[in-house]
Formats: sequence, C-alpha cells, structure tokens
Amino acid sequence: MLNVKVFLETRKVSADGTHDLKIKVSRKNERFFVTMGIKLKAEQWDDGKVVNHPSKQTLNRNILSMLNSYNEAAYSLRFDESKLTMAEIKERIKMLVNPNAEAKHARTLVECAEEYISKFTKHSTLQIYNS
Repeated sequence: MLNVKVFLETRKVSADGTHDLKIKVSRKNERFFVTMGIKLKAEQWDDGKVVNHPSKQTLNRNILSMLNSYNEAAYSLRFDESKLTMAEIKERIKMLVNPNAEAKHARTLVECAEEYISKFTKHSTLQIYNS
C-alpha cells in the first residue's frame, strides 16, 4: 500500500531561512519525494498545516488539493502497485497528477546518431555567405 504525506524538509535550509515543502510517497522501505514549490520557515509549519503566514488559507487549500491529487493517484494504482517498481510508480503518479506534463522521452540510438551527425554537417555562417 502506498502512503502519501506532506512534510517540511528541515534538513536543508535556503539562504533566506526557508525550507521546501515536499510530498513523500512511500511503500515499505522505498520512497520518492516531490517538491511542492512552497517554501516556509520552520515556525510557519505546524502539524501538517501552514500557520503564522499571511497567505496561510490559500497555501493550506493548495497543499490539501495537491495532497488529494497524489492520494487519488496512489489509490488508482492499488491493484498494480505490487507489480511495479518505485520508479514506475513515480512516473505513473506524476502522469496521473499532471497529465499535460510531457513524459520522459527515451531516445533511440538512431535519434542520438542523427543528432550527433547533424553537429558536423551544419555549415558555419562564413561558409553560407561565401557560397
């Protein structure tokens, strides 16, 4: 079963004294983290909620919305979860949470070779003007 939690990453401190708010998705001893794009000071985070912040209501709504999205995605994988690696779960959850995001595109050997060859077949500006 996948567990989804929100936590304040207090091990790393930004120059302005804030910490990243992250979502942790875990299964037994495996886990992955997703940065939420929210930075808070330690005193602005208490028991899973934003406190002492001018935009605390908006931030709490956004956090709850994101947490619900990740919980729904994790729940939708409940039947396939045991057959998937954590990397596969991460990719599927990210696609379920944000379907408009581009999936990682695995390039073929031919695509890599064509890109490499194209670097040598392009003409320089001087060659173009001289011809």
